[in-house]
Amino acid sequence: MSDKHISTPIGQVFGPNSRLQEDFVETDQGQTKEIQDIIRGLNLRIDFSVIPDKMAFKIGEVAEILGLKSYVLRFWETEFEVLRPKKSKSNQRVYERRDVQMALIIKALVHEERYSIDGARSALKKAKSEAKKMIELQKADNENRFYERELSYLLKEIRSARGRLVGK
Repeated sequence: MSDKHISTPIGQVFGPNSRLQEDFVETDQGQTKEIQDIIRGLNLRIDFSVIPDKMAFKIGEVAEILGLKSYVLRFWETEFEVLRPKKSKSNQRVYERRDVQMALIIKALVHEERYSIDGARSALKKAKSEAKKMIELQKADNENRFYERELSYLLKEIRSARGRLVGK
């Protein structure tokens, strides 16, 4: 074995942002970390398994999933900033999975928990803000753990190099 010791610090291969971002990792029912934290913050139980396994939905499909009329969804779009489906080239609403999940949350607040529109908007805004804070704290914690491992690795490398130098 040669005296030269070749090593690459972990940070050069796997930086703190090279991992999948936890807030975008989907769970078994397809909701993101943010959606999970919002639901937890609002203390709701929502069955997302009613959402078909596809990426985009027309307004009629979403209305059917929720058991509502399309005009209710159009109204909610004007009242809740978290519900903003994209528009297709033909100017039709295209709801993504996240939009359908948010519509289910809004429905739970308004129809099941009996919130007013203003109350649901406020509760959702507060829960979203708290969820964002939790995600930021978790990211910071993950980054701190990464740097702890990186420093530990570098300390071992320094000790190893010092041992090789002392042994000469």
